[in-house]
Amino acid sequence: MDIRALLLFLLILTVFSTVIRIREKRSASSFMSEQLLYLRIRQSLVVIHKSLDELAQISRQHYSLPPGLGLLVNVEESTFENMQVFTLGDKRAKNLVFFLHGGAYVQQPTFAHWIFLERLIRMSGCRMMVPIYPKAPDHQVSEVLPSLLRLFTKQEG
Repeated sequence: MDIRALLLFLLILTVFSTVIRIREKRSASSFMSEQLLYLRIRQSLVVIHKSLDELAQISRQHYSLPPGLGLLVNVEESTFENMQVFTLGDKRAKNLVFFLHGGAYVQQPTFAHWIFLERLIRMSGCRMMVPIYPKAPDHQVSEVLPSLLRLFTKQEG
């Protein structure tokens, strides 16, 4: 890449970051992360239109973390009431965040969720507890929420 192209790219990136900071009152990385999640959600809508059987089959499968996440942050896996639970971060951390991922109650956490959590852990020094809660259509909130509340309460005590 020639130096002029690189300088032009850096200038455009700087202008973009400045405009986002002024207009959105936040960082460009925050803005871009939101846009990427929005694109992911739009793509996810296609998945939601799959048959209920396909969605149920996906949610019944054992969830696997993205490869390499354990290199970035300490990860522990446990089970609570037949629910996989991942705890990320340093055991000595004073604060624990109970994180319920989005996914329209039918999808598992995405790569973007884990990158967000790793960054939050790095910036705050807290630990994250991420239950992989049972999903629709096999399960309903009326059965899942009490289990999540018991898990949350167990962490407080």
